[in-house]
Amino acid sequence: MSFLSIPSAEALGTRQSFGLFISPINGSTGRGIAFISLALAIGQLAWGAIQPIAGAVADRYGPRLVLQAALLTLAIGCAITPFIDNGFGLAVALGILASMGSGPAASPC
Repeated sequence: MSFLSIPSAEALGTRQSFGLFISPINGSTGRGIAFISLALAIGQLAWGAIQPIAGAVADRYGPRLVLQAALLTLAIGCAITPFIDNGFGLAVALGILASMGSGPAASPC
């Protein structure tokens, strides 16, 4: 097992578990399931859009730097999510930061 497979599994597991937290996020923010689902849909788009860019950066600078930056972005997005009290912030935290952090670190295959 290479050093790249463990962070990849953690990032993909974090990304795939977002659906389990829709109800708790709805209870704490009061934004509604539809808006939380919209934030996660934005995350799907961001997750797919960042992968080719991250691949090009990894080819140029190496996968270690890309993985470190991706996991840091994922951690920041997940860490600030409980403190968000508006819809735009939730879309940024879950939809952009967390998904753009898990995209380079987690291969869809």
